[in-house]
Amino acid sequence: MNRCVTLFTGGKESVFSILKAKEYGYRVEELVFLEKPGFSVHKVNIQAVKAVAQNAGTCFGST
Repeated sequence: MNRCVTLFTGGKESVFSILKAKEYGYRVEELVFLEKPGFSVHKVNIQAVKAVAQNAGTCFGST
């Protein structure tokens, strides 16, 4: 099985890409969430983003 790491915001596009990767036989090893300075709706909802990652069965990393 191929392994991969994906960028992740918790949004529908990120979740879709994880589901597609799994459908194509990839094991998503880790999700990477990029924290930029300033406001980000994803940063405000970081607990929800982590919950989505956990539900997808992957590890969540933040940089």
